[in-house]
Amino acid sequence: MIRSMEEFTSAFHAARCVSTPLVAVLTADPASTTHFIINTLKEGRKLPPLLGWDVVRGLYAIGRDSGEELARVLGERQAASIGPVDALLLAQQLGEASCSTRTLTASGMTPE
Repeated sequence: MIRSMEEFTSAFHAARCVSTPLVAVLTADPASTTHFIINTLKEGRKLPPLLGWDVVRGLYAIGRDSGEELARVLGERQAASIGPVDALLLAQQLGEASCSTRTLTASGMTPE
């Protein structure tokens, strides 16, 4: 289990380097973790489209520049109606540079 932000950054960069298609992060602070991932991805590069999923909102855009990617992936569907299985299936349609996150909390609450 990763305990420090340095370990998290290293593991995240390693996953990106080998084109890992999905990274799940268990966190007690999803907002802070999402912010950290955004800053890690920026590091002198243009931020790719970022999409997130949680049980309350369904699929959602992270940041202003991700709305077009969200609309493209959703098509006619409503974002809130997207469950975890649908989100994973839709993730296959993401552009090559895109990233998606799935929020889990440390309280043991997981998506249905």
